Amino acid sequence: MNSPIRWIGSKRRLLEKIRKHVPKDFNTYYELFAGSCALFFNLEPKKAIISDLNQDLMCFYEVLRDNVDLLISELKKIKTDEKTYYEIRNWDREANWPFTKIQRAVRFLYLNKMGFNGLWRLNCKGQLNVAYRKSEIIDYTEDLLRSCSLALKNVELHTESFTFFLSKIKENDFVYLDPPYIVNSNSGESKYTQNSFTHSNQLRLIQFCKNLDKKKVKFALSNSYSDETMSLYKNFNIEIIEVKRIIGALEKTRKFVKEILVSN
Repeated sequence: MNSPIRWIGSKRRLLEKIRKHVPKDFNTYYELFAGSCALFFNLEPKKAIISDLNQDLMCFYEVLRDNVDLLISELKKIKTDEKTYYEIRNWDREANWPFTKIQRAVRFLYLNKMGFNGLWRLNCKGQLNVAYRKSEIIDYTEDLLRSCSLALKNVELHTESFTFFLSKIKENDFVYLDPPYIVNSNSGESKYTQNSFTHSNQLRLIQFCKNLDKKKVKFALSNSYSDETMSLYKNFNIEIIEVKRIIGALEKTRKFVKEILVSN
């Protein structure tokens, strides 16, 4: 199954490589930097816990899980012209924002489909600033939304940091981590929460992975390729892979770059 959303950094094109590092049998699946949840929707695990600090994203998944019919019906009511796009984008500038969960989820999906390249980029005030993508077609299917809703039925959804889950994760669980990448000259990652994922967070993440390993928990992690990441994860298995960046507006700017896939 595909993810219901467009997302910069989505692992949809790398699923075949990532799945090689997923155990055949595991108890609970954890995805702690959810994003598009491409691996989750591809695996469709029976038991899963998903988390992301992006509250709009997780609100969307909650409404998709619990009220997909209303989500679809409300989405159909919205015009797809440029004027409407910017009006809805600017809801987060209003004093009574955030609105209801349904409104927030519909806004998220609408802006995700109608904004440039699936970006979710916030300014320093936590307000979305992604431009209209100049298309009056909302690229979604009701069947996919309903299928994704069913896949989420027994899933716990959180807006917690990855460290919150360390005591909960047990041996025979599986954890996939796709954090904001360590920035280097090849990185095209964008800030999608108001607070940046700092270098100290990266160091906490490598310690988190070491703790998982001590607990005999299998994990896989994606990050940028650099001398720093190679050094940080040198005690684990590292696969270097090439990925085509799709963030550029022009095809000629969409170059192949290296990433790493870490596992234990």
